[in-house]
Amino acid sequence: MATTVRVSRSTSENLETLKKQLGMRSVEEVIDFLIKEYRKKRVMNALGLDEISEFMEEDRLEDRG
Repeated sequence: MATTVRVSRSTSENLETLKKQLGMRSVEEVIDFLIKEYRKKRVMNALGLDEISEFMEEDRLEDRG
């Protein structure tokens, strides 16, 4: 069942721009993508994974004096 969502002209234009930039076929795909990214970000924040930096060679324990 389809539902109509009313958005401002600028939001519609932004969604269309994102659709083209992301190579998606529909605005619905863009909205689904944004929702998934938002949820992923919230989970990462809740787990504290957003603050973990990439492992570097100098982080190896055997190299610490």
